[in-house]
Amino acid sequence: MELANIPHVLRYGITHFKSPNANPNFITIGDIALIDARNTGRVFINNGDYSLTYD
Repeated sequence: MELANIPHVLRYGITHFKSPNANPNFITIGDIALIDARNTGRVFINNGDYSLTYD
C-alpha cells in the first residue's frame, strides 16, 4: 500500500473506488492496465453465474 493512502484507510477502511468514502487522492502502486482490466472484466462465480462485481 502506498504510504500516502494510509491516513485515509485508517479513517475509512479499505473502500471501493465507487464508494462515497473513496479516497479522491488515492495513489495506485499497481499496473493501470491490469487494474482497468479487473474493473471491466467479468468474474466467474462458482455457482455458474458471471458477475461484473466482486460482491
